[in-house]
Amino acid sequence: MRSMLKDLGMKAKAIHACENHCILYYEENEDSVECPVCKTMRFKLKSTKDDRAQVSSEYMRHPINSSQWAQMKMKFPLFAAEGRNVWLGISTYGFNPHGVQTLSWSCLPVILVVYNIPPSMCMKSEFQMMTLLIPGRVFYSESNSDVGIHDLPAQGVLSGCTTHGYCACVCCTDETRSTHLGYGIKIVYTNYRIFLKKSAPLGLIGAQSLEKFADVHYEPGKLVVRDTGKQKRYQYDEEEGDSELVTGAFFKKCILWELESYFALTIWHCVDVMHTEKNVMEHIIYTIFDKDNKAIVAWNNRDKLKENKLNCGEWKEKKTKKGVEMVLLFVLSKKEKTDFCQILKDLKFPTGFSSNISKNVNMEQLNLSILKSHDYHVIMGYLLPVLLQHAFPGEKDLHTALQQVSLYFRILCLKVVSREYLNQAKWMIAEAMYVLEKYFPAGFFDISVHNMVHLADEALVCGPVRYRWMYPFERAMKECKNIPNNNRYIEGSITKSTEMDECVIFDMEHMKNADQ
Repeated sequence: MRSMLKDLGMKAKAIHACENHCILYYEENEDSVECPVCKTMRFKLKSTKDDRAQVSSEYMRHPINSSQWAQMKMKFPLFAAEGRNVWLGISTYGFNPHGVQTLSWSCLPVILVVYNIPPSMCMKSEFQMMTLLIPGRVFYSESNSDVGIHDLPAQGVLSGCTTHGYCACVCCTDETRSTHLGYGIKIVYTNYRIFLKKSAPLGLIGAQSLEKFADVHYEPGKLVVRDTGKQKRYQYDEEEGDSELVTGAFFKKCILWELESYFALTIWHCVDVMHTEKNVMEHIIYTIFDKDNKAIVAWNNRDKLKENKLNCGEWKEKKTKKGVEMVLLFVLSKKEKTDFCQILKDLKFPTGFSSNISKNVNMEQLNLSILKSHDYHVIMGYLLPVLLQHAFPGEKDLHTALQQVSLYFRILCLKVVSREYLNQAKWMIAEAMYVLEKYFPAGFFDISVHNMVHLADEALVCGPVRYRWMYPFERAMKECKNIPNNNRYIEGSITKSTEMDECVIFDMEHMKNADQ
């Protein structure tokens, strides 16, 4: 009706009335906020976004359902009571704007994402704020954050813990179970049976971390100096007397510790599920397909592995016409590899579900190539049990362990996460890793595989994974790579283009007739 009157040139004005039909809010009552007769409020008070969300004790649909969010609300009640305050997460990720032309140069954006908004809007690009864009290799950032989302190198820079060497786990820190492989330069992280007895550690909290940082003097651009010398690392055995002296986990104190809210967080920087899932799935495929003959290398160095109490993989003797041969139990046979690749080759997905994985399957060489992170996500969460349905017929424990790894990531990546399922999943993955440690060679267990055991505990504290992985920020980095037209001032081009996009989006959302 209003649009019809507008076309005829007639004006229409809406006049509020009391819900009890006492008065019209017109002329002398036009600015009143309550009815002078019955004292009924003119406007209904709307609750804040935090109040509208139903906090569930069993399921988590949003970060507001997490225990860390509740802990922050208890610690800062005045901040939580104001609905206009924003709850932020910080993410850092580097990309090379020059492509292969300059491999030593990268841009490091620092992005803030708003969390106290509805789930359908939470990780959209419109609610991501690029606060810093730093050229070069080293970055130093400051923000008021609720949780950190990074890949492994950036996680080490912001957390102040090393992500390589003997103490590479940010959660286990100085108690990381690690040892040298015995040949080459690789360090492996084994002894997963300890996670069958107790839950995976979540890292140090508050004052405990500050005690560690008190022994470290860090200046940007200079080498790390530790007053206490060297820290202990744990060997394969659990006895502390067998440990050696190596460099500790902490090397600097991040500027984020200057924030008052930072001390109240249980987990400051989450392990990125996207990169962890991609690396684990890639390691599994490389191991069961025996790419680069790493199993043979492990077998040839079995004496060195035994000295470090490590496994070279599960082998068995098989009698042939030529004599006795050693057969790998954790590697697919030629028929099983053919079935694995043929299923991927013939598989068709719904539109938008995944990329065309069949293009990356080589049936002649029986291998996969050039898969992206989301392709590994689809294979891990949906396809791996189907691809291995007839594999390892004589090794049921290995077959079950690989299915448990797939189910573990499937539970983690659900939109609505059950606390009961997560508690069951963290013991399931510990059991699966213990079995894989028996079958797979020790070189399989690098830091990405080790970080997998911490994901369920982090989900119980921080909420659903979909609000803490790198997929939205990877898409933002892709947009940044496509922006620059000036190769000399590439950071300036990205900054100006980002500012222009934010201004246009703001005008379209908040200005009348902006789309006309």
